[in-house]
Amino acid sequence: MQGKDFSGQDLRGRSFKNQDLTGADFSGCDLRGVDFSRANLTATKFCHARMGKTLKASFGIFLLQLLLGFFGGFIATVGNILKKSRAFC
Repeated sequence: MQGKDFSGQDLRGRSFKNQDLTGADFSGCDLRGVDFSRANLTATKFCHARMGKTLKASFGIFLLQLLLGFFGGFIATVGNILKKSRAFC
């Protein structure tokens, strides 16, 4: 895919893993969630490209953090209750 022109395309969630993208043009693309791991990006253009996590991935991370926070608070509360109940024995 050397020198290929992807400019302006919606490439969300696509994988370019292990590909040679030397000189490719991703200008103005939506690249949220794209996997470029181990890809050769020599002289590749990313002018005005949108990058980052997709909304779906961001929402999943948010839910996981919320769940972990809830369980952490629950465990701390139970621990404090057990600690107080032992104080009276």
